[in-house]
Amino acid sequence: GDEAVFREIGIERPTSRKTGIITDAERMAKVKGWVHEFMGDHFDPLWHSVIDSMNRITIRSEYRHGPTELRDNVSLPLVCIGDSLRNCGIGGGGNIALQDATELASALAAPGVFDETSGKLRSLETIRKIEPTMLERKNEFNDMKDKRYTSFDMLSKNDHREFSYKDLPSMFPNFWMRLGIQFCLRFVRPFFKAWYKLESWWGCAGSDSTSRVYGNVQAVLDAQKKGETPAKAAK
Repeated sequence: GDEAVFREIGIERPTSRKTGIITDAERMAKVKGWVHEFMGDHFDPLWHSVIDSMNRITIRSEYRHGPTELRDNVSLPLVCIGDSLRNCGIGGGGNIALQDATELASALAAPGVFDETSGKLRSLETIRKIEPTMLERKNEFNDMKDKRYTSFDMLSKNDHREFSYKDLPSMFPNFWMRLGIQFCLRFVRPFFKAWYKLESWWGCAGSDSTSRVYGNVQAVLDAQKKGETPAKAAK
């Protein structure tokens, strides 16, 4: 669990959301040092500089349910939707929960579902019959998520083994998606690397005081100069 990670880093496990947002210099240095050690020489130096540039870090565990099965002959008038049926985690749980809620609302809004006199649900079958579809949606999402995380598991289990094109089929089962990603990796990525090297040779790579600053970023910078909060500046 995350307790082992905090022990390895050498900092206390946060007890609240506020203390979990790491911004103090001492803890930031320990976390960054731990990340740098994990990355080693297997990552481009650019990524190490990204870690050094971070001004806040939050360490969170990813919790998932195990395999979920629906029971037959359940008399409890309760239906689980979203992550309560099976946890999908960050990256899709909320969207899938909205799909569940929409389908459930449509089923309950259908004519004749509720008794006109008592206002009670006529049959639990109304909600039971949509549960298999909702569970299947989450199973498919988790299967896809597991396959996409295969490469990250390989990094941690195989001494940060370099990515190989042979890993793509297990990460992206869809042939056309895999073909597009492989095209980008083989041709687009080298193009941008060459572009960056050319700009570095010209001395114009990166950004400086004359580079464009996006409006929302400029608002924060102006607010800091005035001693205001970004929220007050936005008003």
